Amino acid sequence: MKKSVIVLIGIIYILAIVVVSFFGLKIETFNETIYVSDVHYINEDIKISPDGTKYVVITYVDDPDNPTSYQLEWRVDPDDATRKIVSFAYDESKSFVTVNEFGAVIFSSKGSITVYVKSTDGSAKMDALTIIAK
Repeated sequence: MKKSVIVLIGIIYILAIVVVSFFGLKIETFNETIYVSDVHYINEDIKISPDGTKYVVITYVDDPDNPTSYQLEWRVDPDDATRKIVSFAYDESKSFVTVNEFGAVIFSSKGSITVYVKSTDGSAKMDALTIIAK
Protein backbone atom coordinates (compact mmCIF):
# COMPACT_ATOMS: atom_id res chain seq x y z
CA MET A 1 0.00 0.00 0.00
CA LYS A 2 1.16 3.46 -0.75
CA LYS A 3 2.15 5.75 2.04
CA SER A 4 -0.46 8.33 0.96
CA VAL A 5 -3.31 5.80 1.32
CA ILE A 6 -2.27 4.95 4.88
CA VAL A 7 -2.06 8.64 5.79
CA LEU A 8 -5.49 9.25 4.22
CA ILE A 9 -7.05 6.38 6.24
CA GLY A 10 -5.47 7.80 9.42
CA ILE A 11 -6.86 11.28 8.72
CA ILE A 12 -10.37 9.87 8.07
CA TYR A 13 -10.14 7.85 11.29
CA ILE A 14 -9.15 10.92 13.35
CA LEU A 15 -11.86 13.07 11.72
CA ALA A 16 -14.48 10.39 12.51
CA ILE A 17 -13.45 10.45 16.18
CA VAL A 18 -13.62 14.26 16.28
CA VAL A 19 -17.05 14.37 14.57
CA VAL A 20 -18.58 11.76 16.91
CA SER A 21 -17.08 13.47 19.96
CA PHE A 22 -18.33 16.91 18.88
CA PHE A 23 -21.87 15.95 17.87
CA GLY A 24 -22.20 13.08 20.31
CA LEU A 25 -23.81 9.76 19.82
CA LYS A 26 -27.53 10.27 20.24
CA ILE A 27 -29.25 7.03 21.08
CA GLU A 28 -32.98 6.95 20.62
CA THR A 29 -34.89 4.39 22.59
CA PHE A 30 -38.17 3.06 21.38
CA ASN A 31 -40.79 1.48 23.61
CA GLU A 32 -39.21 2.96 26.72
CA THR A 33 -41.17 2.01 29.84
CA ILE A 34 -41.96 4.88 32.18
CA TYR A 35 -43.18 3.55 35.52
CA VAL A 36 -45.73 5.19 37.80
CA SER A 37 -44.07 7.28 40.51
CA ASP A 38 -47.23 8.07 42.50
CA VAL A 39 -50.94 7.35 42.53
CA HIS A 40 -53.27 9.25 44.86
CA TYR A 41 -56.89 10.22 45.40
CA ILE A 42 -57.85 13.75 44.34
CA ASN A 43 -61.49 14.06 45.50
CA GLU A 44 -62.05 17.55 46.87
CA ASP A 45 -64.02 16.42 49.94
CA ILE A 46 -61.22 14.24 51.39
CA LYS A 47 -60.28 14.98 54.98
CA ILE A 48 -57.13 13.83 56.76
CA SER A 49 -57.26 12.58 60.35
CA PRO A 50 -54.49 13.43 62.86
CA ASP A 51 -52.86 10.03 62.26
CA GLY A 52 -52.62 10.77 58.50
CA THR A 53 -55.51 8.57 57.34
CA LYS A 54 -57.56 9.95 54.45
CA TYR A 55 -61.32 9.68 54.87
CA VAL A 56 -64.65 10.89 53.50
CA VAL A 57 -68.01 10.93 55.28
CA ILE A 58 -71.12 10.59 53.11
CA THR A 59 -74.80 10.47 53.98
CA TYR A 60 -76.44 7.10 53.46
CA VAL A 61 -79.95 7.21 51.96
CA ASP A 62 -82.00 4.02 52.22
CA ASP A 63 -83.46 3.91 48.71
CA PRO A 64 -83.32 0.57 46.86
CA ASP A 65 -84.03 2.26 43.50
CA ASN A 66 -81.19 4.77 43.92
CA PRO A 67 -78.41 3.30 46.13
CA THR A 68 -75.95 5.57 47.88
CA SER A 69 -72.76 5.82 45.87
CA TYR A 70 -69.47 7.69 45.87
CA GLN A 71 -67.23 8.22 42.83
CA LEU A 72 -63.51 7.94 43.48
CA GLU A 73 -61.17 10.25 41.59
CA TRP A 74 -57.45 9.61 41.34
CA ARG A 75 -54.32 10.86 39.65
CA VAL A 76 -51.38 8.88 38.28
CA ASP A 77 -47.97 10.57 38.08
CA PRO A 78 -46.08 11.15 35.86
CA ASP A 79 -48.48 12.13 33.10
CA ASP A 80 -46.43 10.24 30.52
CA ALA A 81 -46.38 6.93 32.40
CA THR A 82 -46.53 3.99 30.04
CA ARG A 83 -49.33 2.15 31.86
CA LYS A 84 -51.68 4.45 33.78
CA ILE A 85 -54.27 1.77 34.51
CA VAL A 86 -55.16 1.28 38.18
CA SER A 87 -57.04 -1.35 40.15
CA PHE A 88 -59.12 -1.07 43.30
CA ALA A 89 -58.84 -3.35 46.30
CA TYR A 90 -61.09 -3.52 49.36
CA ASP A 91 -62.35 -6.00 51.92
CA GLU A 92 -64.78 -8.00 49.79
CA SER A 93 -66.12 -9.83 52.85
CA LYS A 94 -68.10 -6.66 53.63
CA SER A 95 -71.25 -7.45 51.69
CA PHE A 96 -72.85 -4.01 52.12
CA VAL A 97 -70.51 -2.33 49.65
CA THR A 98 -69.13 -2.92 46.16
CA VAL A 99 -66.46 -1.11 44.16
CA ASN A 100 -66.40 -1.39 40.38
CA GLU A 101 -63.40 -1.02 38.05
CA PHE A 102 -64.30 2.64 37.38
CA GLY A 103 -64.04 3.62 41.06
CA ALA A 104 -67.74 3.80 41.89
CA VAL A 105 -68.38 2.76 45.50
CA ILE A 106 -71.98 1.61 46.04
CA PHE A 107 -73.40 1.13 49.55
CA SER A 108 -76.43 -1.06 50.31
CA SER A 109 -76.38 -0.14 54.02
CA LYS A 110 -74.51 2.07 56.48
CA GLY A 111 -70.88 1.26 57.23
CA SER A 112 -67.30 2.09 56.36
CA ILE A 113 -64.81 0.66 53.91
CA THR A 114 -61.18 1.37 53.02
CA VAL A 115 -60.51 1.35 49.28
CA TYR A 116 -56.98 1.09 47.92
CA VAL A 117 -56.08 2.39 44.47
CA LYS A 118 -53.05 0.53 43.08
CA SER A 119 -50.89 0.96 40.01
CA THR A 120 -50.81 -2.06 37.70
CA ASP A 121 -47.45 -1.46 36.03
CA GLY A 122 -45.41 -3.29 38.66
CA SER A 123 -44.26 -0.16 40.52
CA ALA A 124 -46.41 -1.06 43.57
CA LYS A 125 -47.66 2.50 44.17
CA MET A 126 -50.94 2.90 46.02
CA ASP A 127 -53.14 5.16 48.13
CA ALA A 128 -55.89 4.41 50.65
CA LEU A 129 -59.18 6.15 51.39
CA THR A 130 -61.73 5.25 54.06
CA ILE A 131 -65.32 5.99 53.08
CA ILE A 132 -67.84 6.23 55.91
CA ALA A 133 -71.56 6.06 55.06
CA LYS A 134 -73.64 7.40 57.97
